Amino acid sequence: MHVEGWNIWQSLYFLMVIASSVGYGDLKPNPHGWESRAFTVVYIIFGVCVVFALLSSLITKCVVKPFIDSSRAALERRFPQSAIDLDGTGVLVKVPRTPFCYYGKNLAIPLIMVVVIQCLFAWVFCIIEGWDFETSFYHCINTMATVGYGDVAINGDPGRMWAFFHIAISVSILSAIYADVRTLQQKRAEASHKMKMIQGSLDVNLMMSLDKNGDGVDKFEFVTGMLALLNAVKQDDVDVFVKLFKVLDVDSSGTLTKDDIQEGLAARQKQFDSMENIFEAGSVIDRADLAVFGPRAPSPLDAYNIAMLRRGGANTASSSSTLQG
Repeated sequence: MHVEGWNIWQSLYFLMVIASSVGYGDLKPNPHGWESRAFTVVYIIFGVCVVFALLSSLITKCVVKPFIDSSRAALERRFPQSAIDLDGTGVLVKVPRTPFCYYGKNLAIPLIMVVVIQCLFAWVFCIIEGWDFETSFYHCINTMATVGYGDVAINGDPGRMWAFFHIAISVSILSAIYADVRTLQQKRAEASHKMKMIQGSLDVNLMMSLDKNGDGVDKFEFVTGMLALLNAVKQDDVDVFVKLFKVLDVDSSGTLTKDDIQEGLAARQKQFDSMENIFEAGSVIDRADLAVFGPRAPSPLDAYNIAMLRRGGANTASSSSTLQG
């Protein structure tokens, strides 16, 4: 502000135009002053990545998203989505709408909101800058989309003050709608895929592909298999927890009791403690060490004992007896 000789609203307007990436070009740094250009280069990165990102997120969270969510909920109550009862228990599965109905219902209110807000800002620009409504509306849409031709110039500080708020609100709203469209696309794809899986439950070959042990598809295999097909979970993740369950199920009863869990966790902790001691000792089992164990593979505890022997610790004798056992 001091370098360029601008007043407060010119400076704020310049910073907002940069941070929002609108870039009219009506106010620009002095080409003969390296301080202005150096500051502008730094602020372009900081303003776009931090300042406007935080401002846009705040406006979206406090204003845009609550309004859109409440309007969609009202439309859903007025025009409920069709659903089917798969098992007669009253638990309904919603049937995906056609693309036209789905996007029309979810984007109608946001688009109306955009038009109304731009008309309001355009009307005020007509009063402040003396433009006709067509020019004002053109300028507002141009700004909201961050095109920023700069062919319609703002001449006074009142117009720059109004433009400051117009840019902050309009660009944030449009960014929120862009993100919302991507979310809607993802949700529709997931819903369509889910319905295909439900319809695929009538496919014998698909159902039998879920059988992991050849004794028929049980409830666990059906649920985990369908979730994997829906990409809700990965089969590798399921397998990890199945193995963990088997480790904790000490008595192999198929259910976990408190005693099972405590005993299993104690065994796991012992293994982890042994491995930590190996790393601390810097032990590496070589071919000479492997000969001690014969045909069997060394356990983490065996490796720990070797580490203690190499270090010549106080437990050398007990470690030696353990290795020989």
